[in-house]
Amino acid sequence: MKTLTKEQAEASVCYSPLLGTFSYRSGPRAGRLLSSKTKHGYAVVRVNGVQHLAHRVAWLLSTGEMPDGVIDHINGDRADNRIANLRVVDVTLNNQNRCAPQRDNKTSKFLGVCSWTRCPGKFRAQIKVMGKKVHLGVFDSEEEAAAAYIEAKRRLHLGFVEERFA
Repeated sequence: MKTLTKEQAEASVCYSPLLGTFSYRSGPRAGRLLSSKTKHGYAVVRVNGVQHLAHRVAWLLSTGEMPDGVIDHINGDRADNRIANLRVVDVTLNNQNRCAPQRDNKTSKFLGVCSWTRCPGKFRAQIKVMGKKVHLGVFDSEEEAAAAYIEAKRRLHLGFVEERFA
C-alpha cells in the first residue's frame, strides 16, 4: 500500500490542530465534520477512499511527515487528536502510558494490581520495567496497592503522565 502524502491529505480534508477535528475539504459534504471511529475508539479519516487513523493524519498534516514510531495520545483519549495531545514514542513508552488494567484482569479495577491467591483478601502490586515484572509488595487493600504502583510508575516509567491518574 502506498504511503499517504501531506498533499493527498490536504486535498481531501481540513484539520484543526487546536480542536483535533477533521472536515471535508470539497464536494457536497465540504465543511462537514468527519466523525468515524474504529471499534477500539480511534477516529479514522477517509482519504482517496482509504481509511487512515486520524491521529496519524493529524501528525502528517502538522509536521509534513508520517511518524516513524507509534503515536501516543498523551491524555489517553483515543479520539482527542489535538496536536498538543499527540507524541511519537516507541511501543514500550506507549504501553507505559496505559492507565486501565488489561481486560483479562478480573481481580482488580486498578492497573498493576491483582488479588493475591496465596492469601485471600490481600492485593499484590507489580510493575513491568524493561520487559521484567517487578514485585512491589502485598497490601491489605486495592487502594494501597494502587498507590504503591503509581509511586513506582513515577520513578520507573519515563512516559508517566501524572494527570491521567489524578
